[in-house]
Amino acid sequence: MKTQNAIPKTLEESNTESLSDALWMKRRGYGKNIIDDLFNERLENDAQLQQLMQAINDTNTNNHELLSDWKQFQENNERFWNNVHFYLKQINDSTQRKHMAAVFEEAQATYNRSVASHEASTDMIQLRKDLLHDQKVMMKLLISLSMMRGYQEEELPDLQNLTRAINNYDTLLNQIAPYTSMPN
Repeated sequence: MKTQNAIPKTLEESNTESLSDALWMKRRGYGKNIIDDLFNERLENDAQLQQLMQAINDTNTNNHELLSDWKQFQENNERFWNNVHFYLKQINDSTQRKHMAAVFEEAQATYNRSVASHEASTDMIQLRKDLLHDQKVMMKLLISLSMMRGYQEEELPDLQNLTRAINNYDTLLNQIAPYTSMPN
């Protein structure tokens, strides 16, 4: 027995596109994202999931703010070292250019050593950010899979209807056969 409550609203008949509409929209890069629709439906009805998603969003926002000074510092230093190399190339005297290049190579090496821990922390942050992103995608997929399984169990159409459609076509094909046979 089919229960209307088991059907996610996203999958109710009135919310689905026709196959031809869906294909047309897909070819043009449009169309509903059923994974997002299912996930958002669960999100609307699950306070714990809402809290988790809010925590993820808050953490991303807070971490962006925490890292903004470091990113600005990195960008300024990168611009500086790029400009140093540009200016060094402008020194015509090769001896002076080599001497200045050695001075700035040492200065850049000292800088690189001074920020090595910061760089390692940045790498760890990026690794965790990527891991959280992957976990969030997997969560969306698994939540939508759970909802789809319930839908598939509850709403699988009766095979007899398909068999009847086949039989209807077979009957018509048999009736039309005498009119379509080629004369010898």
